[in-house]
Amino acid sequence: MMKKQMPEAPNMWLSYVQVDSVKRTIAKAAKRGAKIVVDYQPIPGMGAFGIFLDPSGAGLGVYEDAKPVAKKKAAKKKVAKAKPKAKKPAA
Repeated sequence: MMKKQMPEAPNMWLSYVQVDSVKRTIAKAAKRGAKIVVDYQPIPGMGAFGIFLDPSGAGLGVYEDAKPVAKKKAAKKKVAKAKPKAKKPAA
């Protein structure tokens, strides 16, 4: 499907799982003894991914979708309301 990045690496499949946060997942894996192969890597317009090897050497990729960009609401122009004219007392 693609050319090997490292010719000495064995042929294999790498499974990816979707997570809420690649940064948090990679940090948690590292804290528990995983070897980080690819730290948080953004994919412009798509999301981000990371890859680690667990302590037994099994590889796993993690992926997060790009966060939807909140649309800014158009600022409404404030129209100054005319102040009512003071009534003159009747003479």
